[in-house]
Amino acid sequence: MSLAIYREKIQYRLLPILLLLMSGIAATAQPVAGFTASPVTGCAPLAVSFTDQSTGTPTTWQWDLGNGTQSTQQNPTTTYFNPGTYTVTLTASNTAGSNTITRTQYITVNDKPSVNFIASDSTGCFPLRVNFTDLSSAGTGTITNWDWDFGDGTNSAAQNPFHIYTTVGNFTVTLKVTNSGGCIKVISKPVYIRVSTGVSVTFGNSAPQLCHPPETINFTNLSTGPGILSHQWFFGDGGGSTLINPSHIYNTGGNFTVTLITQSSLGCVDTLIRPFAVVIKDVQSAFTGPNSICAGSPASFTNTSNPVSAGSLWDFGDATGSTQTNPVKTWPIPGTYTVQLINNYGTCADTISRPITVLALPLVNFTSADSVDCDAPFTVNFQDLSAGGTAWAWNFGDGNPSTQQNPVHTYNTNGQFTVSLVVTNANGCKDSISKTQYIKIIKPIVAINGAPVEGCVPFSFSPTPNVNAIDGVATYFWDFGDGATSNLPNPTHIYPVQGTYTVKLFITTNDGCTDSSVVVNGVRVGTLPTADFSAIPLSQCVGQPIQFTDLSVPADRWLWDFGNGIGSSTTQNPIYAYTDTGIFTIRLIAWNNGCPDTMIKTNYITALPPVARFTAAFNCNNKRQVIFADQSVLPQTWAWDFGDGNTSALPSPTHVYAAFGTYNVSLIVTNGGCSDTIVQPVTLINELADFLVVNDTVCKNQQAVFYVPATINTANIATYYWDFGNGIAQFGTSVFGYFYPAAGVYTVKLVMTDIRGCRDSIVKVNVIRVFGPTSNFTPSPLAGCKGL
Repeated sequence: MSLAIYREKIQYRLLPILLLLMSGIAATAQPVAGFTASPVTGCAPLAVSFTDQSTGTPTTWQWDLGNGTQSTQQNPTTTYFNPGTYTVTLTASNTAGSNTITRTQYITVNDKPSVNFIASDSTGCFPLRVNFTDLSSAGTGTITNWDWDFGDGTNSAAQNPFHIYTTVGNFTVTLKVTNSGGCIKVISKPVYIRVSTGVSVTFGNSAPQLCHPPETINFTNLSTGPGILSHQWFFGDGGGSTLINPSHIYNTGGNFTVTLITQSSLGCVDTLIRPFAVVIKDVQSAFTGPNSICAGSPASFTNTSNPVSAGSLWDFGDATGSTQTNPVKTWPIPGTYTVQLINNYGTCADTISRPITVLALPLVNFTSADSVDCDAPFTVNFQDLSAGGTAWAWNFGDGNPSTQQNPVHTYNTNGQFTVSLVVTNANGCKDSISKTQYIKIIKPIVAINGAPVEGCVPFSFSPTPNVNAIDGVATYFWDFGDGATSNLPNPTHIYPVQGTYTVKLFITTNDGCTDSSVVVNGVRVGTLPTADFSAIPLSQCVGQPIQFTDLSVPADRWLWDFGNGIGSSTTQNPIYAYTDTGIFTIRLIAWNNGCPDTMIKTNYITALPPVARFTAAFNCNNKRQVIFADQSVLPQTWAWDFGDGNTSALPSPTHVYAAFGTYNVSLIVTNGGCSDTIVQPVTLINELADFLVVNDTVCKNQQAVFYVPATINTANIATYYWDFGNGIAQFGTSVFGYFYPAAGVYTVKLVMTDIRGCRDSIVKVNVIRVFGPTSNFTPSPLAGCKGL
C-alpha cells in the first residue's frame, strides 16, 4: 500500500470524529448571568434568599452578597444584620466561558427605631390623669405610628397622649412604634403607673310628693374614700350645706342641678354634678269638653293642663278610659257621667273632674205598603214608625229627599234603592236607619235552558225556563218553531221531521211586565246517516302521509280518531302521518243535521318501522367523549352524522369531539324501503372549578364572601360544595358568604358538580385570614373572707 493511499484512509476514518467534536463545541454556549432576591427590602436583621436565573446552562456560580459573604451555591441565602444598602454580584460559568452581573444597592436594610417614654405622674389616687411623652427616635426615616397600651384595657394612637385611670391598681404601660421603613420596636414598663384608692362621690335623694311647691327633699350621701371626708352641697336654687345627709326645702318649681364635692383628708377629691337631680312641678290641671252630648255622638276632650304632663289617664265614668292626651269618647247609654283627668308628672300626679250629661236618642223605624215592581214609574207610600221625633229627613236613594213624616214618592227609573230616614227629637239628638236595596224596580229577564240541542228523529225536547222576575210570573208561552206551542212552564215536545228549528219563550209577570227569549237554530233534528270511509295506503312508513276519504251518506259534519291517542281531525277527507309504528283502529263519526252515526275499522292502518331515536351519555374522565345509544324502533341500518364532519354506521357508536361546544347530531335509520331521521343538539361542557374572594381578610364573626367568576357558566353547574377549612363544609350557591367564628388562616376548597354529574375541585391554600382576640381570664384566689 502506498503512503498516499494510507493517509487518505486515515483521514476518512478521522473525519466523523472531528465532526462530532466540533458539534459538541458548538452546542456549549457561554452563560448569561441573572438572578432575583426575596425580599429586597426590610428591617434588620433581614434574611434574603437569592434565586439564580442565569441562562446558557452554567455549571458554577460565584456570589458576592455585599455583606462580606461569598458563596458558590446556585441559590444561596444570607442575613443582613446592619442597616444600609448592599450591592450583589454573580458570576456564572461553564466550559464555554463566564458572565458577571452586578446589581448596585440591590438590597436595602432599614434600621429599627429606638423606643422610650416618660409619664407626668406615675403614682396618685384615682381618678389619676397622666400625660405621656414619647422619647422615641425613628432609626430609619420617620416614625409613622404610635400604639399605646395603658394596661387598663384602653389604647391610644397619639404620639403624646393623656389618659385618666379610674380604678385602683398597678398598671404596665407598653409603647410600640413603627417607622416609615416598616420597622417596629416595643418597650414595656411593668407596674409603671400605681393608682391608690381615691374618693368616689355619689348620692341619692327622695322624690317630690306634690305637684305644688314648697317641697322638702332629703339627700343621702353615699360617698366613700380613705381618711376623713368633708362635703360641700349645692342644691341648684342658691342653697347649700356641709352636712353629710342634709334636707332642703325648694320653694319654687323648676329643674335643679345638685352638686356634691367630697374631699379626703389624704388629699383626694371627687365631684358629682347631677343635672335635673330634683324636678319640682308647679302644675295647673284643666281640660275642655262639652257639658252635654247625644248618646252615640263623639265628645272631644282637650287637655289644657300647664305644663304638659308626661302622661294622661282619663276616666269617663262608665268603666272605660283612655291614655291619649286629647281623647274622643262616645257614650251609647243616656245618663250623667263624671269625667276625671289624672296627669302624671313622673314623681307626682294631679287630678281634675267635671260632669257630662248624655242625652237620649229617638227610636227610628219606617215601613211601606209595597216595595217591589217590575218597571218604573213606581209610587210608594212611606209610613214613619219612629218614637219621639219632631223632624224627619228622608233619602229615597234616587237623589230626591223629603222632610214629611209620611211621604209619598214616585221612582221614575228602574233599579234597587236604599232608603234612609234621620229623625230628630226635642233634645236636638238624631238617630237614623238605612234599609239597603229596600225598593226594587227590576224588569224581568228570561232565558231558555237546554238549547241549542240536536238529535235524531223522532226527537224529544224538554226545555226549562230561566226566569228572574221580582214580582213573579203569571203566564208562559212556548213556540217550538214547527207550528207547535205550549203554556206550561216546563213542556215536552217531540220533533217528528228532519229540520232546524228556532225556539221562543214569552212570559208575563204579575205586575204586567213581559220578556222573551229566542234561540235561533235551537233544535237540529236529522235522519240517521250511514257512516263509512276508506284510506290509501293501508300500510305506510312512519312519517309518510295517508289519505283518508269519507264515504258517509248523507253527512255534513265529521270527527276522525286515528287510533294512536293523539291524532284527530274534523275535515271531511284528512291526510295524516303517524309518528310511531303500530296497527291502528280508525273511528269516524258522521252527522246528518245533528244525527250521528259511527264507523269503526279495527286494525285498519299499519305504520311500518323504523322510528329514529337515540340518547347521549357523557364521560367525566374525558368530557369530549360522547356515548351514543340507539333506541330506534326496528332499525336495520344506521347512518350517524356527529355534526363535526365525522360519521358512523354503528348502532351505538362512541365519538370523541375535538373541541367543546354544541353539535347537531343526526341519525338516519332504515328498514327495508322505509327510513326515518332525527336531529338532536348535543352540548359538551367543561367547567373548571374556580372561585374568588371579595374580602380575604376579616375579623372574627365578620362575613367572608366567596363567588364563582363570570368565566364559569353557572347554568351548567348543578351543585357547589364549599369546605371553609375549619371543619365546616356545606352545599351552597355560586355566591356564598360565611362567618368565621375563630381567628386563624384558612384553606378553602370548592367542589363543583355540573349538570352531567361530573365533578371538579380547586383548593386555595391560606386564602382567608381571620383576626380577632380571644377573650379569657382567670381569677386568683377563687375564695376567701369578706373584703376579698
